[in-house]
Amino acid sequence: MPKTAFVPIYVSDLSYALQFCCNILGFEISHEIDGHTVCLIHEYMTITLCQTDQIAQLRYPQAAQMKLSQYSEDLTITMETWNKIGQDMNHN
Repeated sequence: MPKTAFVPIYVSDLSYALQFCCNILGFEISHEIDGHTVCLIHEYMTITLCQTDQIAQLRYPQAAQMKLSQYSEDLTITMETWNKIGQDMNHN
């Protein structure tokens, strides 16, 4: 699978986003650009977390969203795991 070159993700809480991406999604810190920007790497993808003070109010379906895909052999356990950490999970 080809690697994605650059995916910026703007976050309001950089430390929380780092904890989530590293501890839950399995990313590792590649390098820190400054105190507000950190590059993370995973097997097939690099993302850049950029802290921002501006918080946008999302209005579904007008707002852009981010979707993460995850393979699971047991969807029930996967959904319970995500729900325990306060993350909504939809499936189809």
